[in-house]
Amino acid sequence: MIPSFLSSMRLACLLLCAVPAWFALGMLLAADPERSDALRQLNTLTLGQWPQALAGQPWVAIWLVCLLGLLAMLLLNTALCCNRSMSRVWQRRQWRHKQLMLLPIHLLTVAVFLCHGADLMLFHDPHRFTLQAGQSHQHNGRSITLTELHFAGDLDALKQLASEHRTRRSLEQYDPRRNHVEARLEMGTHHTSGTIRVMQPLRLGSDYLMLLDFEHQANGPTAKLLLIHAPLAPLFFLLYGGLFATLVIHAIILRLPRFSQQRLPRGEPHHG
Repeated sequence: MIPSFLSSMRLACLLLCAVPAWFALGMLLAADPERSDALRQLNTLTLGQWPQALAGQPWVAIWLVCLLGLLAMLLLNTALCCNRSMSRVWQRRQWRHKQLMLLPIHLLTVAVFLCHGADLMLFHDPHRFTLQAGQSHQHNGRSITLTELHFAGDLDALKQLASEHRTRRSLEQYDPRRNHVEARLEMGTHHTSGTIRVMQPLRLGSDYLMLLDFEHQANGPTAKLLLIHAPLAPLFFLLYGGLFATLVIHAIILRLPRFSQQRLPRGEPHHG
């Protein structure tokens, strides 16, 4: 028998508060350079390599395990809440009950969790590398050529900022909008080329080539790049867009008189 608390809104609210609080704790952990490096390494390693990368960072490992536990509990709560709420509606044949309107929200939320899990376990294989203008790089049948590098800043200042995380820099220190690279991405007979800026990647099919930062070297600036394979990215946009739309539609429907006046029978707990 499954405890009713696992499908309750009370648990859902607790988890929705706990997850961002736990992310905030992770930001505090990342303030330490060693722990920050360990967290960044997770973005460059496959899931099976994570335990080795976290072997020397027990606090980061504990934080990550607890975060995954919170997300798993939220997924379980959503699935159980959906099952219990919909079973009551099905038994009473109340097809216009307002809880039936929650079904798309629950299903889309579960789908988002499952897609994130599938992406992490099946496709998570980011590849970081650095290039200077005119250099090329090969990875898993893909060829990346950096044709041009435009850095409109002070190289000496860039050298001084090397140890500082890019998110803590002011626009006076480093303006990512003024700096970009021109690159060519090839995979078999397919290829594309274009300008890459921070948060503006170059796409070829399911591959995304991203500009992370610039770093100083003796012979000039170097671009720090990230190549990721994200075949589920269009599905993510579709699911999140559908989830937002269903939330808006649900809020509008609840304002209709025939739904706003519905109440559960006295003494019956509300779930989901």
